[in-house]
Amino acid sequence: MLLATALVLPTLGAHAGLRAFHTFEDSFSDVSGNDLVVTPGGSTPSFVDGYEGKAASFNGSDSFLRVALDVNPSAMPRMTWGAWVAPVDASPIRQVLSHDDAGFDRSIGIDSRGGSGSGYAAFNGSGVSRVGAAPALDRWTFLAARYDESTAAMTFWVDDASVSLTSQFGSGNTFFRIGSNPGFGEYFAGRIDNVFVFDEALSDAQIASIRAGGAAAIMPVPEPEAYALMLAGLGLIGWQVRRRQART
Repeated sequence: MLLATALVLPTLGAHAGLRAFHTFEDSFSDVSGNDLVVTPGGSTPSFVDGYEGKAASFNGSDSFLRVALDVNPSAMPRMTWGAWVAPVDASPIRQVLSHDDAGFDRSIGIDSRGGSGSGYAAFNGSGVSRVGAAPALDRWTFLAARYDESTAAMTFWVDDASVSLTSQFGSGNTFFRIGSNPGFGEYFAGRIDNVFVFDEALSDAQIASIRAGGAAAIMPVPEPEAYALMLAGLGLIGWQVRRRQART
């Protein structure tokens, strides 16, 4: 019985903090275990070859997905979200993830502000912060942003490059969109895969693990408490085994 309990603990901890996960395996459904409502808008995105398995393809003119999850700072003062993207049009402005209501709210995508030409960018609360050169077309790129309102800190990743800055966000919409900006449209053109949202500020090491491991690394990101309980359970198992061996 103790062994069964110990083996279950990592699985329980794996979903702690993961609020949304969309792998787009012929479905728009949230597979995080939270069963969030996802509503297609405009022209429904299609399913195509993805970074892993399938991905959702957005037409760049009116297609998006609306996810019923509040990512405002009041609901998630600490948050990490991201996805893999393969754009077919890098002309600005095209948002990948956004809940913006016209106030530079949490959003990541392609933008021309904050640098010359267009590049991957994140809203920083009062403007736009860029990372890297112009996006490569039809090539998979990892994007992620980490927020911590308690320290006014934000970090934005494009593959393994990042920028860290001081930022503070107000309230946006109480839902977010995949593939567009709710406030302005700004529709993404291309493929999006493995969209994830955590209600905690993941560490640099956890972000690197997700970037390297893909979907398999997203589901098992555990809470430290889960590991502690697992180790305690395994310790009890070892203690019982040693007692039994001593009796024989």
